[in-house]
Amino acid sequence: MDRGAIAIAILIALGCVSPAPGQSTGSVFVELRNAGAKKWTSIGPEGGEIQALSVDPHNPGTLYAATSGGVAFKSLDGGARWVKSGGPNGLLLFDPQDAKTIYSIGSIYFGFTCGGITKSTDGGKSWSPANSGLPASGFCVPVAALAIDPNNPSTLYAGTGVGIYKSTDGGANWLSSNSGLPKGSSDPVLYPDGRYPGTSFLAINPQNSSTIYAVVNHFNAPGELLFKSTDGGGSWNPAGSELPQSHIVLAIDPRNPSTLYAGTYYGIFKSADGGAGWSPVNAGLPPFETGPSILVYSMVVDAQEPDMVYAAVGNLLGGKVFKTSNGGANWSDSSSGLPEGTSVSFLQIDPQIPTRLYAATNAGVFKSTDGGTSWAAVNSGLTAVWVSDLAIDPRNASTLYAATSEGLVKTTDGGINWNPVNSGRVFGGGPIAIDPQNTSTVFAQGCVVQSICGVVKSTDGGTSWSASWNFKDPTSEGITALAIDPRNSNIVYATTRYDECGLETLHKSMDGGVSWSDSLFKDMGVLASCLFALVVDPQNSENLYAAFQDGGVFTSTDAGATWNAANSGLSPGSPFYSAVALAIDPGSPSTVYTVSFSGIFKSTDGGTSWIRANSGLPDWSSKYGKPGNPLLFPRLAVDPQNSARVYLAIPLDGAQRVFQSSDGGASWIDSGLAVPGASSSVGGLASSLAISSHDPSTVYAGSLTGVFALTRVPGRPQQED
Repeated sequence: MDRGAIAIAILIALGCVSPAPGQSTGSVFVELRNAGAKKWTSIGPEGGEIQALSVDPHNPGTLYAATSGGVAFKSLDGGARWVKSGGPNGLLLFDPQDAKTIYSIGSIYFGFTCGGITKSTDGGKSWSPANSGLPASGFCVPVAALAIDPNNPSTLYAGTGVGIYKSTDGGANWLSSNSGLPKGSSDPVLYPDGRYPGTSFLAINPQNSSTIYAVVNHFNAPGELLFKSTDGGGSWNPAGSELPQSHIVLAIDPRNPSTLYAGTYYGIFKSADGGAGWSPVNAGLPPFETGPSILVYSMVVDAQEPDMVYAAVGNLLGGKVFKTSNGGANWSDSSSGLPEGTSVSFLQIDPQIPTRLYAATNAGVFKSTDGGTSWAAVNSGLTAVWVSDLAIDPRNASTLYAATSEGLVKTTDGGINWNPVNSGRVFGGGPIAIDPQNTSTVFAQGCVVQSICGVVKSTDGGTSWSASWNFKDPTSEGITALAIDPRNSNIVYATTRYDECGLETLHKSMDGGVSWSDSLFKDMGVLASCLFALVVDPQNSENLYAAFQDGGVFTSTDAGATWNAANSGLSPGSPFYSAVALAIDPGSPSTVYTVSFSGIFKSTDGGTSWIRANSGLPDWSSKYGKPGNPLLFPRLAVDPQNSARVYLAIPLDGAQRVFQSSDGGASWIDSGLAVPGASSSVGGLASSLAISSHDPSTVYAGSLTGVFALTRVPGRPQQED
């Protein structure tokens, strides 16, 4: 999956996630309808990528976690148990004098913050936008930093993508506060008038709130610069002449605010004079070399013992927490209990008990009660794992594999317990395929080492993995589909695309993944791009189907050697036919379903002709390209023992929705699954559906918040679903 394409779609979508003025953002985690017959239940995995962590200073046991999937969680007992917060999915800042006033920096999806600032005056029960005067870019109000004056909480500062803004009325109105910052833009086409630099970090001197520090982008060179204001943002001057121009994270000693720590790509630096001079303090830290291989993600200073500082340091392979008790003179590893390879993105200290710390990681929330000496996961109820694909063991319905953004996990008890099956390898979210004849053999997308990525294979149910086929360029290439021939499992197909869409390639192995041949689809008669699905006819190995977002459905009758368009009856898009999902009836393979941006279609003649099958479904064609639903990438599944039963997952209207048909697509009803936070294209890409061929009584849906299971009650008629 190409994260560049995901990021673009996210930035388009996120500006619309803020609630209307006065509207509550509370929502039901799983909406149960006609629960006597069927119900969806969350089955984990617990944990997930945490983008931001907030501790309520008025109630330190109350925590808020912002997740990569767009759904926020809340704990009232220091992380022992989490529930959905119903509030915005962003970093929260609390009014130091009014416990009921809270601000949120937009909403976060995969590291991108958008939606501006929202404010609650009732302790988080309801939220309203507080963006008047802030700059907007399309649907997005790009606020990356927020600071509250501790002495006058109605005064706030916001760091945006185009400068710093100040409010003196609690966020009701904002005015530009950029005097002295280097005006100019690295993109004169987008910003011909020149813009002030984007601001990623703001910090206020707690003893003299007229003194403010800002980390801003450098227009004419890569990296960031530190600026300082001593007049409440009236003017700004450089404050980090001795700091390298790089990513900068700042921390202030609360008892002696002239002491600052700056984390960079080149190590940690300390200033004892309010930012005028800086010196490195890296003894005991890993080598930062001379480039951005390792960086500092977060730093916090103990308010009761200011020489006690914690830093999250790492790179793409993982990170650690380091601690100093002497103001940076030397550092020691303070990561015991954090899993190997865990990336720590955010640190927080309990303001009342500073030996109690929390770490936001890519594996959930971890807690230390002994000043960082040891850590333990506190993720009960926190299901924030982005599931991009699911696969069920054809012979054991309780065994499932889930591909997540942080690795491959497996359950052998139907979701009661999940365990990583990465075996030290690097796995990204991608397709999974299980050999139907030897279910210990599994294919997935992954890397045996950081730079050797592509198709990986396990012959022992995920215990160990080996490289099967490698990308030529792992930074730009991604697997879009994996398929195993049900009649001959030595035949394996993998499809890839290079640099987002374009250059789609079909890779084929005739020996179980030992060797592969490859050919561009365009060399096989395909005038299309953005492949989303590939399926093999379970009764005829020569017949294959492929779905392209731009080009529609193509079929092959010679095992992938040549392809022909099969779009008769599909509604043409502009300028292409579109097909973003496929499902084949295993009992009658001439019956095929596909989904386009205008609806769902069914063919009973192997794709020769199609008819619309939308009865009972919402019309999502009018929502395509609109705020909240910029792109729709649904998923389909057919019950392998009752082909009249079909399931369709759609990210729609702020939630991932699953519909079901009991008459082969003639009509549809809402199954009752509504997972908030999956309205963007990422929600579509992350959704997945799976039904066991051994025991189809349970349907599994993967989402941005884990896996859900729908189990039919035996003896109930289908219409009661």
